[in-house]
Amino acid sequence: MRDDIESASAHAYDWICHFNDGVSVDTASGWVQGIGKSGQSLGVRVLAPASWTATTGTQTAQQMNQFDPDAQVSWVRVRPASNTASAQSLTDTAAHGCSHAGTAGAWLGALALAGLAERRRRGRTGT
Repeated sequence: MRDDIESASAHAYDWICHFNDGVSVDTASGWVQGIGKSGQSLGVRVLAPASWTATTGTQTAQQMNQFDPDAQVSWVRVRPASNTASAQSLTDTAAHGCSHAGTAGAWLGALALAGLAERRRRGRTGT
C-alpha cells in the first residue's frame, strides 16, 4: 500500500494497522507481525519511510465482543522518525500460517523461507 502526504509545514504522520490478537515490531528488519485467530500471522513490511518508529497497544470498545470474543484488538502506529512536511508510506504484506509461539526471530526466519519458496515457485531466485 502506498500513501503520499504533503503539507506546508512539518507534521508527525501516522500509519495505523489493527490486528485481532497481538502485534510485535522489528524495526531493524522492517517487519511488523500481526497475530490473528488460530495463531495465524500477517507480516507487514514497512518499506517507507526509511527511518521509522512504532508504538503498539490494545483497545476495546462497546459491543466489540460482537466482532471479537475477547472484546479487544491490537494496533501498531508507525511514523517517520522525525516530523516532515511530506511523507511516503509504503508497505507490503505476507501471510504466514505458522504459530506465533516462539521468538520473533524464528517467525521472521520462517517468513523469509516462505518468501524464498514462493520466489522459486515463480521461477525467480535471489533476494
